[in-house]
Amino acid sequence: MSVTESRFFVRFLPLIFALALAAGCADQPSEPAARPVLIHEVAGGGALSREFSGSVASPITSRLSFQVGGRIAERLVNPGELVRRGQALFRIDPADIALAEAAANADVAAARSSAQRAASDLARLEGLVEAGSISQSEFDAANAARDATAANLAAARARASEASRQRGYTTLAASRAGTITEVFAQPGQVVSPATPILELAQAGPREAIIAVPEDALASLPKTAIARPLGSKREIAASLKEVSGAADPATRTYRARYRLTGDADDLPIGSTVTIALVLDDTRERIAVPLGALHDPGEGPGVWLIDQDSRARWQKVSLVELREEEAIVEGALAAGARIVGLGAHLVVEGEELRAAQIGAREGAVAAKPDTRQGPSAR
Repeated sequence: MSVTESRFFVRFLPLIFALALAAGCADQPSEPAARPVLIHEVAGGGALSREFSGSVASPITSRLSFQVGGRIAERLVNPGELVRRGQALFRIDPADIALAEAAANADVAAARSSAQRAASDLARLEGLVEAGSISQSEFDAANAARDATAANLAAARARASEASRQRGYTTLAASRAGTITEVFAQPGQVVSPATPILELAQAGPREAIIAVPEDALASLPKTAIARPLGSKREIAASLKEVSGAADPATRTYRARYRLTGDADDLPIGSTVTIALVLDDTRERIAVPLGALHDPGEGPGVWLIDQDSRARWQKVSLVELREEEAIVEGALAAGARIVGLGAHLVVEGEELRAAQIGAREGAVAAKPDTRQGPSAR
């Protein structure tokens, strides 16, 4: 190195050190900025309110059938029709019943003739037995024949009366006013007595039938509010009965609520929502669905402490709804939790309220590669 080069190096040595130091400082990582999140303030809990969808039903639903067998000749109603008490619904071909009635009447005529002859024979023998022309046993036999023919006449008359009544049974009439909910038979079909022909729901008060899960059965309230589908009406309802056994397929219990007030006009089978306030002393909290996170150790939420740091809090999930979840846990009223993007937050991370509408969004778009509670 020449004298000139040595002087140049010595002269600019402080500048070289300054640049190297500045470059080294630029490579050091800066303090991470607080993550912007939507903050949700927990409201005070209360009794658990749940809604169940059910259907409107009649207190009395009957399956009507013919009392005699035969071929169905005529169907006079359709499902959904309103019928009055005594209105004709179905008819059976009366030809066979008419023949049976004619035979029964003929039996009556024959029995009457036999009874008259036996009575006449007995009247003639009365004088002969007194004169000793016939024995007492012969007279007793004639007397028994008269009694037997008289009994046969009474039986024939009873059968004729029954045949006459069966002619009236060829028309199936409504036992009460109501709505035809279902039809099981068609014209031309041959049916036997007691075969279900149609189903009739009695007019008048209405009931709502819902399926209640086992966990809500013990705290099922006696009163509720019913809301018909597509209507803002609210109808008071009272618990009538609960089935004694669970449905083997759904494992739910059928509960019937009696609808009061102006519910008589609700169509049978229409959808109704029953809102129940369950009689339960446990306090439940509603949180946004985005606040829940399950890293594999059970669900929980991120609490925001006084230092704006994230702190994991486990909760027990009670019910999922459309936009919120009902949970149980150590969440006091007024506590602040992360309301959206809980899967992006880690333990101890500094958080700040997001500016709605800003470019940063509700939650930082770039996900953190660190995991939830496992990073603690």
